[in-house]
Amino acid sequence: DSTQLEEFDAQFLQRIQLNLKVIRDLVSKSTQDEHRAFPPNEMVPRRLTLYMSLAREASGRATLTRDERPIRMGRAGGSFTLHKGLFNVKQSPSFQERPICDYEGSTYRTDFWGSQDREYEDQVERLAIRALLPQRGERLLDVGAGFGRLASLYHGYKKVILLDYSRSQLAYARQQLGDEGFIYVAADLYTLPLATNAVDTTVMVRVLHHIADVPAALQQIWRVTRPEGTFLLEFANKRHLKNILRYLLGRGVNPFSPEPYEFAKLHFDFHPRWVLEQLLQAGFALQERRSVSLFRAALLKRIFPTPWLVKIDGLLQRPTAPLALGPSVFVRSRVLKKGQPKVAAEEVLFRCPSCGHEPLQSERSGLYCSQCGASWPLEEGIYVFK
Repeated sequence: DSTQLEEFDAQFLQRIQLNLKVIRDLVSKSTQDEHRAFPPNEMVPRRLTLYMSLAREASGRATLTRDERPIRMGRAGGSFTLHKGLFNVKQSPSFQERPICDYEGSTYRTDFWGSQDREYEDQVERLAIRALLPQRGERLLDVGAGFGRLASLYHGYKKVILLDYSRSQLAYARQQLGDEGFIYVAADLYTLPLATNAVDTTVMVRVLHHIADVPAALQQIWRVTRPEGTFLLEFANKRHLKNILRYLLGRGVNPFSPEPYEFAKLHFDFHPRWVLEQLLQAGFALQERRSVSLFRAALLKRIFPTPWLVKIDGLLQRPTAPLALGPSVFVRSRVLKKGQPKVAAEEVLFRCPSCGHEPLQSERSGLYCSQCGASWPLEEGIYVFK
């Protein structure tokens, strides 16, 4: 809770004076343990990220520029191969070690969601979101919105920002939803081009399992969500019932080990405890959970009518949440940071993903940064930050 976080922070500041040499040694010793090197609390992860970034610069792993919060990494290039015909795995422009999934031009909408095989998953996820999402607000951000599958659930918000790396997915969403009440943004999660405290609520569903650097992603979401705002997260559960049974039969990985499991390129399953710890370290207070898609099995979906499965799943989502038996877990958390619980004005909504300066200035063709001179176009109704 917040009291424990404050105690950790006070102890940390009293007992440890961080310096570049110590952090550089830690990085060279174990990069994977960067975000677990010190006790979890509200302020330490952001402070630690600063020193880790300085250490990377000193060791030549990346160049960077610094803004007060968060740390902005220099750009880098590169790409990976096409994976299963659904998305491209590309190097994030924000950091050379952060690959990202690009669904540009993919058949994800039609191949994955276009058939009745996924109707059950879609309906039970909507039940969980309706139960956990604040019903009204000034502005909502949907990270990884894709083609706008969940947009109909956000009608209580005055403005909805649909953000995805794929322009083609956003173009389809815009074609279906129009411009009234919606803002379309093509951008990288690691360098969100939104102002600090831009939104009341952030929703991220079916995205975390593609994230290689979870602490960095959560840091961005914490920044753009206002004080006392809501973050609704869904993640792929490593410790769900079917995985436990597989493990007991000697057919799968250990579902009880806390570390994320990458079962395919940029496809991660997460232990619930690990995710909750990451949320606490990033400055979120946990509020409520749901265990979802308890009957995600082809045989069950063939035998029983979808409405039956959806109804039973909805009844079990909350009581089974502590057991985390479903393959999908939804978590609602509250943003812990100082300041008034107000969102930034719409005229100062955007932030430069290159240098971190905010706000961006409007021009006829889009947006530009008065700090570094970068320009970001508005193309066919979509703000493009790629």
